[in-house]
This record gives sequence, structure tokens and C-alpha cells, in this order.
Amino acid sequence: MGHAKVDTSLNVYTQVIDGAKRAAAQQVGGELFTIVHAGQGAQELTR
Repeated sequence: MGHAKVDTSLNVYTQVIDGAKRAAAQQVGGELFTIVHAGQGAQELTR
């Protein structure tokens, strides 16, 4: 990756991955919040 130490690469790229996971979780959470509050899919949730 061009860094002198592997630690530098790991620190840089794990932060990017963590940020992507956080963004994905927020997006999924927002969609679920919308579905639950709109009452959509209530039947599927009670099965």
C-alpha cells in the first residue's frame, strides 16, 4: 500500500471500513424506523 509500516496501513484502512459500516448501519436503521412508524410490514413482523 506504500506505507513504511503495516501498522499505518491497518490504522488508515480499518478507519475507512469502520466508517462504511457505521454509514450502512445508519441507513438500515433509518429504513427500519420508517417502516415501523409507517406501519408497513406489520404482518410480516408478527409471523
